[in-house]
Amino acid sequence: MTEYTRVTVQGEGRKADLVLPDDEPVAAMLPDVLSLLDDGQARSARPVALVTTVGDQLDPSMTLAEQEVAHGTILRVVRVDQAPPPPEVADVTDVAADAVQSRPDAWRPVWGVVAGAVLAGVLGFVAAGLGARDLAVSASALLGVCAALAVVAALLARRRRTEPAVVAVAAAVGVAVVAARALTSGAPGETALVAFGLVGLLVAVAAAAGFGDAGLALGGATAAALVGAVATMHALDAEPTHTAAVVAVAGCLLVGLLPGVAMSVSGLNGLDDRVVEGRRVSRAEAHRAVATTHRALTWSTVAAAAVTGACAWVLAGGEDPWSRLLAVAVAGVLLLRTRIFPLAPQRLALLAAGATPLVALLAELGRTDPARALAVAAVVLLGIALLVGARPREHVVARARRLGNVVELVAVVALVPLVLAHLGVFADLVGTF
Repeated sequence: MTEYTRVTVQGEGRKADLVLPDDEPVAAMLPDVLSLLDDGQARSARPVALVTTVGDQLDPSMTLAEQEVAHGTILRVVRVDQAPPPPEVADVTDVAADAVQSRPDAWRPVWGVVAGAVLAGVLGFVAAGLGARDLAVSASALLGVCAALAVVAALLARRRRTEPAVVAVAAAVGVAVVAARALTSGAPGETALVAFGLVGLLVAVAAAAGFGDAGLALGGATAAALVGAVATMHALDAEPTHTAAVVAVAGCLLVGLLPGVAMSVSGLNGLDDRVVEGRRVSRAEAHRAVATTHRALTWSTVAAAAVTGACAWVLAGGEDPWSRLLAVAVAGVLLLRTRIFPLAPQRLALLAAGATPLVALLAELGRTDPARALAVAAVVLLGIALLVGARPREHVVARARRLGNVVELVAVVALVPLVLAHLGVFADLVGTF
């Protein structure tokens, strides 16, 4: 769609306020402009140019948009041989300073906050590690320190002291990692999962009680809830693959509910209800609600995808064929569910989570049959290359979308019987009857 710029063109004797298209070269518009001004220079054999009030001469081969001509600019028609010289920069220091400030990688106060937060996290980790190793500080005490730091962060955030609040949260994250190691057997995967849940809980509390960030709070709550489910089943002495099966299925179902939950948490549904009731909603309020919805959906999707992908990885490494089939079904649901998410971080998180169990299954196949694993990997790589480079027509896209809906429905329906089979429910029923 063509856009226009309003300019004032001053000729030898006449002046005109014109609205000119942004996407036309200046040379293409100049004859009509001169004819409109009835300028004597238009009949001259010598070329003319358009010059701004500060002496900048417009390039005739470029458009107004490319030369960033603003609305209300005054342009004078002059002969090229009589055009004033272009402006010269006298103060190089000011130009250099302005150039630095306009760069996206220039140092800004936010980078100081980031550096302080990283340092606080490292110090919290080191201090908690020394306390647990040399002073026999218990895991409960470390969790208490995390809670105290979260409360301090919330209080600071409520008083608009955002920067110290971020540093306090970062210190709590460092302590939480050591607490997670103290709560588990020390295995890297188990420690990382528990630490992820503790960090999610800290972020949810600080974001909800202090920063008032509904999006970040939903993401932290999602991580804490799924990791809490893992910890609960572990406390009940459930087998690792059984725990992974239940949490993976719960994660798949949760991913489908997240868009609606994000809209409710952000207040977007409430705005829609107000419009239906006839009450006015400002445009700025609607934009804020939409932005909060996307932020909440992004954080919660990343959290759910991380835990679900980890559980699917455990399922793929199980010896039971039902666990591997369940891992394939979970991967299918996650990969196909990407179609309903609009933003790149959301889709990338689900793609990574869905690909994780498939890579694990391929690695398991490589241990028993390397030749077949290489053949499968080659076929998958070829399929990915064709899929990325394809430019299908609309009717093909619509047909593929309908096929994807059917496959996703089958995968979702298959989750329940597969998890029951993996838990041994069907075998118990057969033994009973």
